[in-house]
Amino acid sequence: MSIGKKKAKKGSLGTSFIVEKIPGLKRISCSNCTNYNNDNSCSAKPVFITEIGYNYWTHCDSFSLDDRYDSEENRMIVNRSRKPKNKKKKKKKKKKNNTNNVVNNIEISIYPTEKSSEAYEYAKRGRTQEEKLSDERARNAAQQRQLKKSKEDSQKYEKLMIKIGQRRKIENLYISHFKKEIDTLDFLDKMDEILEGKDIKSSDLVFIREYLYKKVM
Repeated sequence: MSIGKKKAKKGSLGTSFIVEKIPGLKRISCSNCTNYNNDNSCSAKPVFITEIGYNYWTHCDSFSLDDRYDSEENRMIVNRSRKPKNKKKKKKKKKKNNTNNVVNNIEISIYPTEKSSEAYEYAKRGRTQEEKLSDERARNAAQQRQLKKSKEDSQKYEKLMIKIGQRRKIENLYISHFKKEIDTLDFLDKMDEILEGKDIKSSDLVFIREYLYKKVM
């Protein structure tokens, strides 16, 4: 009988096999980390996991099991697989003592014709061109997320202004309050007059205030 299975009788119907769970078979990857994002980027480092490999967690100093995977069994796998910290320290010391050798090797093998370029600066810091491209992709992804949010905020603001129907009064009132041309009590009184009979939530007013403040101040 193979390991991980045990024989069990079930009445007169004969025998069957019950497969038991074999501990230690789960595979840990960067996707189990609390810093892993759905777009394959990392919150702790400006990289894409698809570029550096899902096994990068074994020597990443920012790896931490997400709550969904934080079990005793997975912690044992992590502790068994990760490299000891003292080895990392030794490697760092070697890099400090032999900085010139490291840079020279990178110059020859990675960037032999780019000594004055940005790529060469990456090489001096011990980073590869692939990591540089990964940094750029992470920055582009962050910019895309910001642009998307900005577009969604603009659309939401326009809908709220149409719903209120007095855009110019609302904007002028907020701007006057920002510039302290009217006090808070006057601001609230005039706002109540504008919003009378309108189904506007307090969270919508907070959004309008933040949106206008970023836009005009």
